[in-house]
Amino acid sequence: MNQTSQMPKGLDWEMHGYQTMLECERADQAIEICGLRIHACSDELQPKLTRLHSDLDHNQHHACALREILYERAVPVNDAAMLTHSLKAAIYVMLAVAASAASVASNLMMFLRLGWAVVWSALAAVAITALPLAFGHLFYEKFIVGNKQLERALVLAIALLVAAVGYRFGQTRQVTADASTEETESRSYVDDPAANDVSDIPGPQGTESKVNATFGNALFLASIAAELSLGLLVGLYIGKRTDQDYTSWKQLKEVHESIGDIEAGIAEVLASIEIAKKQCMAGIRRAEIIKKRKHTPYHKVIAGIILFTLAVPATLHSQTSEHYETILIDTSRSIAKGRANKDLFQEYLRSAKKLLATEPPNTRVWVLGIGMDSFGGVREILKGFTPDARGIFTDNLNDARRQLAVSFETNSATFSASDSGTDIFGALWHVKAVFESGQERRSSDRPSRDIWIFSDMMNETKEFLMPQLLELGPERMIERAKGNNLVVPLRGYNIHIVGASTAGQTPQQWRAVRRFWEIYVAAAGAELVSYSSECDASHSSS
Repeated sequence: MNQTSQMPKGLDWEMHGYQTMLECERADQAIEICGLRIHACSDELQPKLTRLHSDLDHNQHHACALREILYERAVPVNDAAMLTHSLKAAIYVMLAVAASAASVASNLMMFLRLGWAVVWSALAAVAITALPLAFGHLFYEKFIVGNKQLERALVLAIALLVAAVGYRFGQTRQVTADASTEETESRSYVDDPAANDVSDIPGPQGTESKVNATFGNALFLASIAAELSLGLLVGLYIGKRTDQDYTSWKQLKEVHESIGDIEAGIAEVLASIEIAKKQCMAGIRRAEIIKKRKHTPYHKVIAGIILFTLAVPATLHSQTSEHYETILIDTSRSIAKGRANKDLFQEYLRSAKKLLATEPPNTRVWVLGIGMDSFGGVREILKGFTPDARGIFTDNLNDARRQLAVSFETNSATFSASDSGTDIFGALWHVKAVFESGQERRSSDRPSRDIWIFSDMMNETKEFLMPQLLELGPERMIERAKGNNLVVPLRGYNIHIVGASTAGQTPQQWRAVRRFWEIYVAAAGAELVSYSSECDASHSSS
């Protein structure tokens, strides 16, 4: 059965809790509102849950009744015997098909010999073959069931007929072989009355008549044997299929499968309710933390104003990052597969260096690797910042850019595309943790946030092995990602995807990967600025 139902699809409960908390003043209000919404959705599922429980009770009672009939008696049913019974029924079907083919073939040959058209001959042959199917069961049930001697006699008669068929076909082959080796005398083809006297020359009519008679006799015997066999086999098959123990055993098996499906459906519905509760609470807690970060006590505001007015020169020279930027570089083995990707990793490094050499002023920048564990086992290549630029005085900014580019080139010299996996989701979670901590916690203004990803965008982790999921399509893949909590909330972020190589992929696969990430970025609340298969990246494009 397939009557399962879940909470409303397409509703992100974590985002719902997050937005509800931002709109409320206290957490208890947000929890009450989300709880009422979840209870309403749960009430909508109650009729379906009731129907599932009713179906479950009905099937369980049915299974108990069948189990009592089969196993709670003096001589219980033997499961091995039932399996053998099922195998015998399948064998009878195959033998009946073979007998039907033999009967149709013999009848078809007869009608073709009579000069009928092929279509009418085939229809007539099938119609005559259907007679044993119609009356074979009745004959078997009324005369043969329970009479082993009569059944053995019928089988013996069929065996004798088959032997006779083989014998007659053998005679046909013998006559045909004799005719092919018989020496024939030459006939005169001259227009001479004396030469036309061919009364003493033997003709082929005698041999041909003998072959036809023998072959026709063989076809007749084969037809009789096939029809008797077909009637007997149909009767045996129906007897097996209508056996009370076997029918009850098969139905018990089907009822058990139905019970398993219904129980899985009930568990899925109940689990969807609990998942919605936990996701909603996670969104509320996340929004609560963000609101606490933004809340500044009034006495600290006054103190900040006083310090600002007394120390204007000091604040003019302090470093305040207006822009956060992270560059993620794929270091997995997947980007080095094939000749087309031979230099892809080096192109990533060169393009990343070019980005660092053109960093905007007041930028805090991180360069991280994407590997098997991009969150807990992240590989940090570089971390730094660029100073402010005042008018035409950009010496400090240019010096910072050179330092960033040189340090990156030095630090990345030991890196290679050698990791066994590609954890893009973990890298995004790590970027979020970096951006929403540290410097930002002490910043009153929310800086702009950009993420540059140099990767083929083929995530390869045990939770989300994208090469094997492509056949599902982008929409079902994003549902799988949401179900595994892999969608990172990135509201306000700008995403740049560079070097999404087409090597080793079909156009359909490359478009599916691109469409998935477009849907993913939208679901995360971010903006996908660019998605390019080329490795050339520039800040001017953002």
